[in-house]
Amino acid sequence: MESITARPDRIIGNVAVASLLAGPPIGVAMSVLGCLLDPSEHSALEWIKNIGGGLFIGPFVLAVGGLVVLAPILSILRHFDCGGPPAVYAITLLFSLFAMSSGPLFGLAVLIFSLPASYVFCRYSY
Repeated sequence: MESITARPDRIIGNVAVASLLAGPPIGVAMSVLGCLLDPSEHSALEWIKNIGGGLFIGPFVLAVGGLVVLAPILSILRHFDCGGPPAVYAITLLFSLFAMSSGPLFGLAVLIFSLPASYVFCRYSY
C-alpha cells in the first residue's frame, strides 16, 4: 500500500516542485492567450508585462492551490489508504468542476493550471 500513497514528508516539497515546473509555462501560455483574445491592440511593452506577470503568477497560483486544496485532502485520504495518483487527478477534476460554478472560463483555467501540476506532483510523489 505504500507505493500508492504519497510520502507525507514530501507532500509540501512536491507541491513546490510541481508549482515551479508547471507554473511558469502555463502562466506564460495563459498570458499570451489572454493577450491574443483581448480585442484591443497591445504594445510590445504590454506583452512583456503580461508574460512576465504570468511567469510569476503561475507558480504562485499553483502553490497556493496545492497547499490549500491538494495537501489537506491527500493527508485525509492517506489515513484511508486512498491517496494515490488517481485521487490526485480526481481532486483536480472535482475542484475544476467546482470552479466552473463561477463561470466556465474560470473552471477551464483551473483545469489548465491544475492538470500539468498534478502530473508533475504525481511524477515526483509516488
